[in-house]
Amino acid sequence: MYRLILILMVSALIPSVLIGQPGKVKGTVKDAETNEPLSGVTVIVEGTVLGAPTDNNGRFTISRVPAGRHSIRAAAVGYTAQSKSVEVPAGEEVSVEILLQPNPIQTSPVLVTALRAVERETPVAFANVTKATIQKSYTVQDVPMLLKNLPGLYAYADGGIGLGDASLWLRGFSQDRVQTMINDIPENDPESRRIYWNDFPDLLANVSSIQVQRGVGNSLYGTSALGGSINIQTADYSAAPGLSVTAGYGSYRLRKISVSANTGLISGRYAAYARVSHLQGDGYRDYSWADYWGYFIGGAVYFERLSLKMNFYQSPEINHYSYFYPTLAQMDQYGRTYNPQANEITNPQGIRYEYNQYNQPHYELHADYDISPEAKLTTSLFYIRGNGFGSHFTAKGAVNSYFPNYVAKDSKGKYFFLTSTGDTVRNSDVAYRWVTDNFQYGLLSRLNYKFGQHDLTAGIELRKWHARHYGIIDYAALTPANFNPTADVSHFYDYDGDKFVFAGFVHTLWRFGSLSFMGDLQYAAPTYYLKEKLIGSNATNVPAGVQPRSTLLDTKTPYSFVTPRLGVNYNFTPEINIFANFSQAKQEPAQGAIYNAGLIRTDLKPEFLRADVELGAGYVSKKVNAKLNYFYMDFTNELVNVYDPTNPSADSRGNTVKSAGHTLHSGVEFDATASPVSNLQINANLTVSNNKFIDWKDVSKQPNGDIVTFDYSNKKLPYFPTYMANLGATYTYEGAYINLAVSRIGPQYMDNLNLAAKVDAYTVVNAILGYSFHDILGAKSIDLTLNLNNITNSKYFVFGRASDTYNTSTKEIISSTPVYLPAPPANYFATIQFNW
Repeated sequence: MYRLILILMVSALIPSVLIGQPGKVKGTVKDAETNEPLSGVTVIVEGTVLGAPTDNNGRFTISRVPAGRHSIRAAAVGYTAQSKSVEVPAGEEVSVEILLQPNPIQTSPVLVTALRAVERETPVAFANVTKATIQKSYTVQDVPMLLKNLPGLYAYADGGIGLGDASLWLRGFSQDRVQTMINDIPENDPESRRIYWNDFPDLLANVSSIQVQRGVGNSLYGTSALGGSINIQTADYSAAPGLSVTAGYGSYRLRKISVSANTGLISGRYAAYARVSHLQGDGYRDYSWADYWGYFIGGAVYFERLSLKMNFYQSPEINHYSYFYPTLAQMDQYGRTYNPQANEITNPQGIRYEYNQYNQPHYELHADYDISPEAKLTTSLFYIRGNGFGSHFTAKGAVNSYFPNYVAKDSKGKYFFLTSTGDTVRNSDVAYRWVTDNFQYGLLSRLNYKFGQHDLTAGIELRKWHARHYGIIDYAALTPANFNPTADVSHFYDYDGDKFVFAGFVHTLWRFGSLSFMGDLQYAAPTYYLKEKLIGSNATNVPAGVQPRSTLLDTKTPYSFVTPRLGVNYNFTPEINIFANFSQAKQEPAQGAIYNAGLIRTDLKPEFLRADVELGAGYVSKKVNAKLNYFYMDFTNELVNVYDPTNPSADSRGNTVKSAGHTLHSGVEFDATASPVSNLQINANLTVSNNKFIDWKDVSKQPNGDIVTFDYSNKKLPYFPTYMANLGATYTYEGAYINLAVSRIGPQYMDNLNLAAKVDAYTVVNAILGYSFHDILGAKSIDLTLNLNNITNSKYFVFGRASDTYNTSTKEIISSTPVYLPAPPANYFATIQFNW
C-alpha cells in the first residue's frame, strides 16, 4: 500500500518538475540578402535579461530560457531588427534561424548613420562589407587591402605585406579624392586631403561594417567625395561580457598579438569595450618594416530616449619608408626586394634615417536623441591630435635647402656657408626631419525627420584644423659656424597651416510605393590660412632666374561650393529594380599644391566634376543578388603632375601640379553574389574603366629656352587598371570554412602621355581556411585561420609610374625610366583566437 502511494506521488511530481525546467534556444543569424552568417549580432529573449551574441559563424546559444512561447529578437548595426516567435518545451532545445534585412537606420544599442545607402531605395552604386566578412578576412592589413576586391576599387601597399603605407584608388581617383569617414567623422587630412592608413593599424578589429559608395556618393560631410566615399562604423557593444585573445604569425616575420574585452550590458544601461594590439613585420621589400601599437577604448550609456557613445583610439607607429620603387635594371642587379630608399649597397644611410614616426589620438562623443517617434537628433563632437615626423637622408644636399638662414651668395650667385674653421661649403650630407604638430576639432549634427514614408535629414559641419610644420637637421656632415640644431632659426622651413570648414546639407528620400526619389544639396565653405614663421628654404630654394623672397607669407584662401544631387529608384518587381542619379561636386586644391616652393599659387582652380551620371539595375532573390551600373564622370581642372622644369613651383625633377583641361572617368561595374546550394556562396564582380584626357595641351619652357607643347588629348589617365575581375567562393560546414579568391587585374598606364611601358596584367589566387571549436578547453570558442596569399607564386607588379620629360639634345618628348612595385611571392599568415 505504501509502495503504491509513493509511486503515485512521484508520478504526480514529474510533470511539475518538467514544467519548471528551463530550455535552451540555439540558432543562426544571417544576412537576408546574401545568406551570409552575421557575427556580433545581439540576440535576446524579449521581456527577460537573457541574451547572447552570435559567433563568427553567426551562431548563438541562450540557456536557461523558461518554458513557453517567447519572442527572440536579433539586432545589429546596419540591419533592421527582427523578432521570431518560438515555443520552448520544458527541458528541451529549440533551433531558430533569423534573417536580418540590411537597413542602416537602426538605432540603439549601437551607433548608426542615416547617411548610408539602402538597397532598392537609395539610387547610388555601393557595396557593403559586413562584420562577418571582416572577421574572416582580416589579419593585420590596412583597410584598403581588405577592400581591394570590391568593384571599382584598387589598392596596394608599398611594403608588400599590406601593413603600413597602403594606397587606394576608386574609379581612377586617388585617395585624396575619396572621402573616408569613421563613425561619420571625416578622416582625410584637411591640408593634403590624403588618408594615411598607417595611422589606423588594427582598426578593423573594431569595425562592424563598411560601406563604399562609388561616385559623388551620399557623403555629405566634408568636400572630398569626388571619386566616392568610404564610411566605416566601429563595432557595437555586446549584450554579454566577453574576453578575446588573438595571436598571429606569418611570412616576413609578420606577427600580431591582441587582447580585447567587453563588459556586456550592465544594469541594462551601461557598456564598455577595450582593446590593445601590437603589430610588427619586416615587410617583403628590403627595410620596409613596421611596428605599430593600437589602442581602442569605448563606452556607452543608454537612456530611454538618449544614447551616448564615447570612443578613444590611437596607434603609435614607426615604419620604414619604401615608397621609392626600383627600375627593372635595379631589380635585375639587386633583386625584386630592392628598396632604393634603404640598402647596404647604394643607400646605407637610408637604413638609419628613412622612417616615419607618428601618433594620432582620436576622441569621439556621439549622442542620439529621440525627440519623437518621427524625429531624431544625432550630434558628434571630436578632437584629433597628431604629432610626429618623417625622417630622411640626402647625400650632398644643397646648403640653401637645409641651412637657408646661414647661407650667402657668391659673385656668381651660388649659395654657400662658412664652417667654424672658415671652410666654404656648398653641399653637405644631411639627415633631417619633417615635423608636424597638429590638432583638429569639430561638431557634426543632423536632424532626421520621418513623415509618413518619407525622410528628411538636415545637418551642419563645423571643423577647425591647425598644424605647425617645420624642418630640423638631425645630422649633417658639415655645418655652418654657430649652428644650433635646436634653435628655431635652424629650421629650414617653419610655418603654420590652418583650415576652417563650414558645411550645411539637406538630404531627402521620398517613397511612393515602388518609386523613390532622392534629393541632396550641400553647401561647403573651406578656408585655408598660412603663416610663415621664417623665410626658410621655401624662399631660397627657387629655380634659376627667380628672385628669392624676403618677406614672410601670411595668407587666406577661401572657397565655397554647392553640391547638388538628384536620383530616382524604381522597383519593377520584388526582385528587379533600376536607378539613376545626377550630381555635381567641387573640391579645393590641396594646400601642399597651393603653397609650393615659397609661392602661393593662384593658377590652380578647384577641381570640378561637372556631371556624374549613374545608371544602374539590380536583381535580388533568395539565392542571387546582382547589380550592374554605368558611370560617366565629366571633369574639368583635375589636378595632375606634369613636367615643367622652369615653373617656379617645380620640384627637383622638374614636375609640378597643374589643372588639366577636360578629363573623363567612365565605365561599367558588375557585382553579384549567389548561393546555389546550402553553405556555398559565390561572389563575382567586374569593372571596366575608360579614364582619359579629353582635351588638354600644356605649354612649358625648357631650361635651354625651347617652348614645348605637351598634348595630352585622348591619352589614358595613368595609375588605374583598365579592367578588374574578381571571383570568390566560400564554403562553410559546421565550424569549418574555406574561401578561394581569384583576381584578374588589367594593365595600367604609368605616365600621362602613355609613352612608357604599361604595368602588365596579372592574375593572383588567394585562399582562407578556418575552423571554429566550440566549448573547448574552457573557452566559448577557439578560432583558427590560415591566410594563403598568391598561392600560385606568380611574379607580377601591382603598380608603376614614370614621368613625361623632354630631351633637349634630340628635341623629343620622352618618358623617364619607369619604376615598379613588385608583389611578394607565395606567403601566409596564421591566426588563433580564444574567446571566453
